[in-house]
Amino acid sequence: MLENLEAGTEYRITVAAVNLYGFGGSRSFTIHTPMERAAQQTVSLTAEASRPKLTWSPAITTALAFSIATLFILVAILTALRKRKSQPLNSLP
Repeated sequence: MLENLEAGTEYRITVAAVNLYGFGGSRSFTIHTPMERAAQQTVSLTAEASRPKLTWSPAITTALAFSIATLFILVAILTALRKRKSQPLNSLP
């Protein structure tokens, strides 16, 4: 939230992401405050970057990894059952 900005002014803001794993990069924004004093309370941010970035939450990443692992296990089980079913009975030990 940005407060006490001067009306009718252009501001350039850089936001950096830092956590326990290190520096995640920064993004720059240019904002224009409205000319009217009453409308000054809400300021919209417009990104200068050409494309939006996709962000993954840990819950989505975990669910996706679990789903893929389950799919691989299911395929392995079905492949093993199909191989076992196709073997003649006299070839089993």
